[in-house]
Amino acid sequence: MIKSPVTTRHRTFIALGFLALSAPLSRADDASTQDSRVRFGGATSVDEELEQDRLDSALNGFDHWEEWKKDLKERTGFEFTLEYNALSQFYSDGSDSSGGIFRLSGRWTVLNRGTDHYGALVYKVDHRHAYDDFSPQTGGIIAGSNLPTGTLYSDRDWGLVNLHWTQSLMNGRAGYAVGWFPADDYFHSYALANPLTGFSNLAFSVGSDFALPDSGLGIAASGMLGDHWYVKGGVHDANGNAASPNLDLFDDWELYKNLEIGWTTDKERLFLDNIHLGFWHIDARSNVGTPEDWGIVGNASWYFDDCRLLPFLRAAWSNGNASLVDRSVTIGLGKDFRERDQAGIGLSWGSPSESNRPDQWTGEVYYRFQQGSFAITPSLQFISNPASSPDDDVLILGALRARWAF
Repeated sequence: MIKSPVTTRHRTFIALGFLALSAPLSRADDASTQDSRVRFGGATSVDEELEQDRLDSALNGFDHWEEWKKDLKERTGFEFTLEYNALSQFYSDGSDSSGGIFRLSGRWTVLNRGTDHYGALVYKVDHRHAYDDFSPQTGGIIAGSNLPTGTLYSDRDWGLVNLHWTQSLMNGRAGYAVGWFPADDYFHSYALANPLTGFSNLAFSVGSDFALPDSGLGIAASGMLGDHWYVKGGVHDANGNAASPNLDLFDDWELYKNLEIGWTTDKERLFLDNIHLGFWHIDARSNVGTPEDWGIVGNASWYFDDCRLLPFLRAAWSNGNASLVDRSVTIGLGKDFRERDQAGIGLSWGSPSESNRPDQWTGEVYYRFQQGSFAITPSLQFISNPASSPDDDVLILGALRARWAF
C-alpha cells in the first residue's frame, strides 16, 4: 500500500477550500465574451489557458485586482496567471497518491499591441511535486493502469514548459511559434484536453496514442485555408526535457514532426467545432534506445450552444512502439452548467504497444465545481483489464482535484 501524509494533503485542500468560500457568488453580467481572433493553440497552450482564466476571474468580484491586471496589460502588454493545482487519487487496491503543481504563466505582447498581427513572448514555468511517496502520474501505473491516471502531476520539481515567440499574421488568420514549448500546444487537441481543468486520465486529455516529447526547442505554424479549413504543422526536439533545458537538438538532430489538417464551422469556433486528421513521425532516439515511429490521429468534436454539450470522438493508430498504445478509440461528452461548472464522461479502448499486455478499457467521469477562479473537481475512473496488472480484472479509483488561479 502507498502510504500518504494525510495531514499535508488535508492542509492543502483546506486552504484551497477557504479561498473558495471567501470568493463572492458568480456574476454572469461581468463575464466578457471570448477573444475573437483565431485560437490555433490547444487546451494546454498558454494562450488558451489565459483566455479560460480570464473568463473565470471575471466572475470573482475582485474588482481592484482585475482592474489592475487589465490596466497592466493595456499599458505594458504583460499578462500573467499564478495558479496552484492539487490532486489526490485513491485506488481500489488500497493505495493512494497525491501531488501538486505550482505555475506561473503568461504572455508579454511586444509588437503591435492591440492589433491582429501582434508579436509576443510566451512563458510558463512550474513546480510539480508529490505529497506522498508517489505522484498521481506514477501512482496509477503502480496500481496497474497502462496509462497515467493523473496526467501532469509528477514529481519532477521545477521545469521550463514554455519560452517562445509567437507571431500573429494575416489579421490573425495565421501565425507561428518558435522557441521552447510542448508539441501538443499546437497538435491534436480539443476543448477538454487540459488535465488541470478537464479529464485527468491520459486517454482523454493529452492522448496516449501518439508519441509526444516533453517541452523542447521547436517551431510550429498554423493558418486558415479559406473560411473553414485550416492547417497546422511543427518540428520539435524529440528529446525535449522541461526539467533540464538544453540545446542538444543541434548535436543529434533527432526530431519529432507533426501535421494536422482540419475543418471548423467558423474560424472563431475552431477550438469548439473541430474535425481534424493528424500525422506524426519521430526519429529513432539513441539516448533512450527507441526506434523511429509514425502514426495517424483523428478527432471530431462539436459544441451545441443550445444545450451546452460537446460530444467527441477520437481515434489513433501507430506503426511502432514509441507511444503507450498503438491503436485506440475514445468517445465522450462534455456538458457545461451554470456559469462555468462542467461535467465530463468518457470511454476509451486501447491496445498497448507491448504485445504481451491485454487491451485496456478506461472510463472517467468528473464534475468541476467552478467558483470564480477556484475549482474543485471530484472524479471517478475505472479500468477494465488493467494492462500493467494482468491478474486483476478491474481497477477503480476516486479522486479529488482543486485549482486556484489569479
